Amino acid sequence: MAFLSIGFRPFFLAAALFAAVATIYWAICLAGAPVPVPGDPFLWHGREMAFGFASALVAGFLLTAVGNWTGRRVAGPGLIAALVLLWLAGRLVHAAGFVPPVLAAAVDLAFLPALAVVLAIPLIRAGVARNLFVPPLILAWAAFNAAVHGEALGLWSGVARPAVETVVWLLGVLMVLIGGRVIPFFTSRRLPHATVVARPRAGLAAAIVAVLVPAALLVSEPAAAAAMAVVGVLVLFRLSGWGTKETLGEPMLWVLHAGYAILGLAYLLGAVHYLGGPVPPNAPLHAIAAGALGTLGLGMMSRVALGHTGRPIVADRWVVTGFVLVIVGGLTRVAAAFWPSPDLWVVAGVLWGGAFAVYAVRYFGVVTRPRPDAVPLG
Repeated sequence: MAFLSIGFRPFFLAAALFAAVATIYWAICLAGAPVPVPGDPFLWHGREMAFGFASALVAGFLLTAVGNWTGRRVAGPGLIAALVLLWLAGRLVHAAGFVPPVLAAAVDLAFLPALAVVLAIPLIRAGVARNLFVPPLILAWAAFNAAVHGEALGLWSGVARPAVETVVWLLGVLMVLIGGRVIPFFTSRRLPHATVVARPRAGLAAAIVAVLVPAALLVSEPAAAAAMAVVGVLVLFRLSGWGTKETLGEPMLWVLHAGYAILGLAYLLGAVHYLGGPVPPNAPLHAIAAGALGTLGLGMMSRVALGHTGRPIVADRWVVTGFVLVIVGGLTRVAAAFWPSPDLWVVAGVLWGGAFAVYAVRYFGVVTRPRPDAVPLG
């Protein structure tokens, strides 16, 4: 079955559908409609974006990328189906409302450790040392999910929101690392005339300091500000050498450059906030999650879906529309942190969710059908 032949197919579609439905539902909630939201609505929104949307997006990417990194098959159709169902079960137990809390927590907590194990096996067997950071990072992600559930179960208090926020910074680490590898590669491959300077040492330094950001937040605000400033400057320094101007006629490239620029901006916003500047605490978090992750995520989902199904990596007008919507929606949400307004929240949610709705419609056939160049059996 083509749909379950490789991880990006079901998980990218799941991520897009979930992003569209959950974000637009959230916008309806913010508009004042009497719709049910379990528990603290803002915590619900953050949790589902961090452990629902983001986990599906990352799972789809890594289940595909690890196969490329190792030259090994990561998972067959049965295992991919099991992972998808496990992810879906985690979303449904929260939405149902009648599932016992302990059971709901157990179901939701199972997905990320299972994903870490599935990815670790081919990485360890292939001995790809540079990518062995992936399973521990996912397990750390799972630990913060456990912290959120522990508070819901009354085991402790005051940790759920910091746990969700820490996951956002962990997602920043993934984007610094993986974006820093693939964006200059894709750019030089598509635009051989462009001058692309990869600057891997700056990338390694940015990744190391990005890993330290969550720990720095526990030490002191000045330490966190310093770490974030270093990451932001290094991210933008690397981007400045990647020939961004030459990508302006290539939507599949400029969307990735735009996402990486927003990532650098997010870290700099965090630095200003923790130095006591006029930046609200949720501005850098939304710049990473809605801005950078949304933009880089949609760009990679579009590129991978076309490239891995044997289609030309070209963005049509609908795909470009999705790119514009996700960027404008993400930046609108960051702006709403500075000028809080339910109207701005709603606009941001509709634009951002609409971008992923465009992906779900435009790419449904791409991810569910066999490759056009597939050879029929028999």
